Amino acid sequence: MKHKRLHINQRDQWATGADLGRPSATSKADGVVILDYVRTTLPLFRFPKSLLFLSLLVLMMSYDRSYVSGKITYEALPSELDDCFQKLYSENDVIKDTAEAITTSCLSDYIWKNVAVRCYDLTQKSLDYIGGMLSPYFDENNREKRDPPRIRKEYRSLTTEEREKFHTALNQLKSDTSVSPNAYDVIARFHNFGVARAAHGGSAFLPWHRVYLFILENALRTKQPDVTIPYWDFLLDGNLESGESVMWTKDFMGSTDDRGMVQDGPVKDWDIRRQIGSGRLADERRISEMLGLNSSTEFAQLLERYHNRGHGWVGGNMWGLETAPFDPMFFLLHCYIDYLWWQWQSDNKEESFTWEYPSNDFGPHGEDEVAMGLQINGNNITNGEAFGMEWAFEYVQYEPRPSCVCEKPTCIGPNMRCEFQSGAPAICVTATTSMNCRRKREAENPIHNGNPVNDDLQEQKRSKRANQMKRSPISNVVAKNSLHSSKVQKVDVQIVDSVLPLMKKPKVPQVKDYIHDHRANMSSIQHEIHSSTDHVFSIQNDFEINCEKDSNLWVYMPFKVIHLRPQGQVYNSHSVTKGKITDEQDMFNEKMYKSLTTRIHPENPIAYEKCELDISGATRVTVTSYGISYHGVYRDYVILDNRQAIDGKVGYIAFKRPDDHPSKLILTAFDECGRICTPKCKVQGSNPPQYKPCSGVLNIDGKKPKPYGGTYGEVVLKVWNFKKGACPETRETEIDLVFNCEYKKDWFPWF
Repeated sequence: MKHKRLHINQRDQWATGADLGRPSATSKADGVVILDYVRTTLPLFRFPKSLLFLSLLVLMMSYDRSYVSGKITYEALPSELDDCFQKLYSENDVIKDTAEAITTSCLSDYIWKNVAVRCYDLTQKSLDYIGGMLSPYFDENNREKRDPPRIRKEYRSLTTEEREKFHTALNQLKSDTSVSPNAYDVIARFHNFGVARAAHGGSAFLPWHRVYLFILENALRTKQPDVTIPYWDFLLDGNLESGESVMWTKDFMGSTDDRGMVQDGPVKDWDIRRQIGSGRLADERRISEMLGLNSSTEFAQLLERYHNRGHGWVGGNMWGLETAPFDPMFFLLHCYIDYLWWQWQSDNKEESFTWEYPSNDFGPHGEDEVAMGLQINGNNITNGEAFGMEWAFEYVQYEPRPSCVCEKPTCIGPNMRCEFQSGAPAICVTATTSMNCRRKREAENPIHNGNPVNDDLQEQKRSKRANQMKRSPISNVVAKNSLHSSKVQKVDVQIVDSVLPLMKKPKVPQVKDYIHDHRANMSSIQHEIHSSTDHVFSIQNDFEINCEKDSNLWVYMPFKVIHLRPQGQVYNSHSVTKGKITDEQDMFNEKMYKSLTTRIHPENPIAYEKCELDISGATRVTVTSYGISYHGVYRDYVILDNRQAIDGKVGYIAFKRPDDHPSKLILTAFDECGRICTPKCKVQGSNPPQYKPCSGVLNIDGKKPKPYGGTYGEVVLKVWNFKKGACPETRETEIDLVFNCEYKKDWFPWF
C-alpha cells in the first residue's frame, strides 16, 4: 500500500511527510503523540477518519512558527529572506544552481541590506579625493580632448611589463598618504561608507560598481599612466582544484600560507586573507545562458548572483562587505562582472531592452538616484546615466576573453592553454602551478642523464604509479589527475594485485548514475573523485563582529550532524563468502541488512554537476553562522564517513557573545556537493532530547543556564563528561541543534 508524501505547513518550514516516514526523535513532546511511522504503521491499523484528522491537526499545531528551548528561542525565517528563497527556488532548476549557491546569495543580499554596518568614516578631504577621480567626466571644455577608450584585458593576458606596471601602481597607491590612511584604503573604505545598500541587492549594483572601477583605475593612472584594471575570468579556473591556478602565485596575486594569509606576490604585506575554493563558481554554460537573456532585469539579477559566488570562492577578506575591497581581487572580479555586462550590451547594442533600466526597484536603487552619493563639480551621476551607452562605450573597451577558436586563438602565452575534449569545443584554461614549475625546470635543466627531458613521458609514468597506489571506492567514474594536470579523463580503477595476492580479482561494481527529476528530466551526472589529501582545508575565521576583530567577542555552541549514506554508491569494502567477494553491494550498504532497511530510508541525492567524492569515503559538512542582530560570519566543518549507513559527528559553531543583548543568527549546513542539511531544533524540556524541523534562526540570550560555552574549551567540557577512570561520554542534552543530511529529494527543506 502506497502513501503520498504529506507536506505540512510548508511555508512555515516545519514538518514534511519525509520527516514522518522515517524514525524521528519527535515522537513524544509535551504529551503529544506524533505518528513516527506513517508509511510503515498506517497499513497495519485502520484509524477512524476523525482520529486520523485529529492526530494530524495536533501534529500541525506542534510545529508552530517559533518556540523556546531553555534560553534559545527558535524563530521563523525573516520574511524578506523567506521571499528570496521562494523566488529563487521557483526560478531555478536544481541542475543549474545548488541549494548552497541559492542560500548564500539570498543571505548575502539580506545581510547587505539589513545587517551591514558602517565600519569607516571618511573626511571631506577623502571624499574630495574620490570625487576628483571622476571630475574629468564632467569637464565639458575638455570633452574633445578626452583620451580614447582605455582597453582592459584578462589578467593572465597581460604582458609581464603590463602586469608589473599594474602591481607597481597598486603599491604606489597604498603608499600614498596624502589622504589618510592611504589613497588605496580611502577608495576601499568608500565601498562601506554609507552607500553599501545602494551598491548591492538591486538595479544599481552594476552601474554603481562600473563607476567605482573608474575611481580606482583613474587613481592608479595618477601613478602609472595608461595602466588599466585587468579582469579575472574565473571560467579559466573552474575545472581546477583550489589553489592550482597561476593566479595564486607570487607573479600574480600571491599564494597563501596555512592560515590563508597572502605570503608573497605584489600584495604580500597588505594583511590579506583568502580561502581559495571555498565556494562554487558559475561555469561556462551558465554564463552563456545568461548572455542570451533579453531582459535587463533578469540579466542584472543573475549576474549579481554569479558575482556573489566569486566573492565566496576567493573567501577570506572577500567574504565581507566591509573588507572585500581591501583585497585587489575585489576589483579584478568586478572588472570581469563589468566585462560580462559590457559584452551583453555590445551584443545587444541595437536592442531597446539593453538600455531599459531594471524594473521594480526604488529607494537608493532607483533610476534617478545619485549613483555614488557624490557631488562632483556641482554634477551628479545617476544610476540611470551610469547604466547608459556613454559609460558603456565612450570610456572603456574590453579585450575579449581568451578563446580557442581555430581561426584566431587568443588563449596563448605561458599563463593559459587550450584544453581539447572529445566531442566538445576546446576551452581555454589557466596554466597551473605544476605547469609553471615544469617550464622553469625545462629552462634550468633541459638535459637529464644525457638525454632531453621528455616531461610528458615522465608525467605519464608518475600518473600511472599514482593510480596504481590509489584504491578508489568507486569504479568507472570521472577522476581528476591531480598530480600535474586539470584534464578530466575516464579511468577504470582496479584493485591492486598486491592487496589480494591469493584471491581472484573481483569485478568491481559500477557506480550508478544519479538521476533526479525536478521540474524537468535531467541527464545523468557523473561524479568526480579526488585525492583525500586535497579533501579538507582548514578554515581560519577572522572573528570580526561589527568591524572589530577579537576572538573574545565570540562564544561557542555545540551542534550535531547526522549523515545518511546516499543511494547509488558502491565502495571497495565487500563481504567475503567462501573466499569470494560479493559484487553487488559493499558491506556498509544498509540494503545488505534487513534490520537496517526497516529503519533507514535514504533517498537518491540531488545530482549536481562536478560533485566530488573522496576516495577514502570521507565527506565534509560545513556549518556557518550568519549574524542577524550583528554583523559577523563564522564557519567550521565536521568530517563524516560517506561509506557508513549512518554517521554522526559533534561540532562547535561560534556567534556573538550575548552579554548585553540577545544574539540573533541563522545557521546553515551543506555537504561538499552543495546539498543542504535540514536543521532540527531541540524540543523544550525533552530528556532524552527530541528534535523537530526548524528554520535555523536562533535568538540566544546570556541568562543562565547558558546554552553555550564562553570559550572553545568551555563548550567542549559542556558536551563531554570526563569521568575519572572512564572513557569520556557525550551529554546529548547539551546539543540544541542537529543537522540532518538525509538526502531527501526536496531541494530546500523549508518548502
